[in-house]
Amino acid sequence: MFNPQHLMIQRRLIGSAMELDVDKAGRIGISALQREFAGLSKDCLFMGLRNFVEIWDEPTYTSQMVQMESDGEFGAALRGLTDFAWPKE
Repeated sequence: MFNPQHLMIQRRLIGSAMELDVDKAGRIGISALQREFAGLSKDCLFMGLRNFVEIWDEPTYTSQMVQMESDGEFGAALRGLTDFAWPKE
């Protein structure tokens, strides 16, 4: 709480977060401001990661995955894992 860098990161990443309601059809509404900020277009991916979700613009996600594979970043990250375990929920 007293570390200026941690506060800056929290403000940037968490400060604009908002709780969303699910309608009767199981849909969530994402504001125009959030769609613009995230660069979401018509085709999006909804990905569950443990106890949160990510919403990606599909072309952006695909491009990032291709880039990560081609530059070896993913393989390097895997080799860097020394003790990987899912935290208990």
